[in-house]
Amino acid sequence: MNKPLLAGAGITLVALGVAPYFIGSSVEDNINAAVNELNEQAVYSAEVLSYDKGWFSTTAEIKLAVDFQALVNAQNVDAAEMPIEENGRYHFQLDAGFIQIPDDVVGARGIPGTALLSLSQGEFTPLSKKVAKVLCRDLLKPLIGDKPLKSRELFMTKPR
Repeated sequence: MNKPLLAGAGITLVALGVAPYFIGSSVEDNINAAVNELNEQAVYSAEVLSYDKGWFSTTAEIKLAVDFQALVNAQNVDAAEMPIEENGRYHFQLDAGFIQIPDDVVGARGIPGTALLSLSQGEFTPLSKKVAKVLCRDLLKPLIGDKPLKSRELFMTKPR
């Protein structure tokens, strides 16, 4: 009578011991698939810098980059047709790019044209840095949803 009980308990323990390995492999496959999907986009590039699969925990470090020039170019509009104006204000839509806010719209907040022009030329002024931060968050939102960014934690020293 105890043999079936012991056999069942043994099988359960083996299953519980092996399951984290298979779950970790599945997580690694999902991370690699997400990175490959990001790399298929013209604006994003991603790279897995490290992946440490432990028995009960997994840590991955992923480098994600956004190409602002490709973002401007992705609008499929000739620059002569619809240039970014230095004094203009713009709203970013993921599917349409930068859309100029008409001058007669009062109180509407927008991205200053000067900052967009600075970013497109690789110049990082205090204003363009703030705009880049907001744009990065807007670009990442469809990918990560409402999850908080933890990028600041990468630069904090961990107590040992």
